[in-house]
Amino acid sequence: NYPVVQAKDNDYYLTRGADGKKSTAGALFFDCRNNVAAPDANLIVYGHRMKDDSMFGTIPDYAERRYYEQHPIMYLLTEAQCYRVEIFACRTVRSDMKYFETSFESEAKYRSYLAKAMSQSYWATDITIDAIDTAITLVTCSTYAHADDPRLLVHGRLVPVE
Repeated sequence: NYPVVQAKDNDYYLTRGADGKKSTAGALFFDCRNNVAAPDANLIVYGHRMKDDSMFGTIPDYAERRYYEQHPIMYLLTEAQCYRVEIFACRTVRSDMKYFETSFESEAKYRSYLAKAMSQSYWATDITIDAIDTAITLVTCSTYAHADDPRLLVHGRLVPVE
């Protein structure tokens, strides 16, 4: 239950709260490349993994199938639309930009991205997602310490709620 904000770059809200004031916790924020009103293929939301489980503190729990089974649905409310978020994958990746695409050159590249997310997931689900669907990817620091600066990604499918 947090506001999700957006800035002209992906650094501003790392150290500022949603109100714009300095904060070590930062804020949850959309990738600066995203168009939230007319969603891109993949909306990306970044947030800090806080030790007190605030912000994205519980996101790493999605690496366990049991947690996913207890929390398979989230909700995203924007000014334009309310969405049910159906979680379909959780994986750890390097902080390489290829994992943080918001739009894709073709449907085939988007399908490939989605298929890779599902094949690299810690668990499988029966949710199907295709190039006509909009995805959302929640990103936080991984619980693994490594030189690649890994990130934990939780992927969901946006389903408009009327």
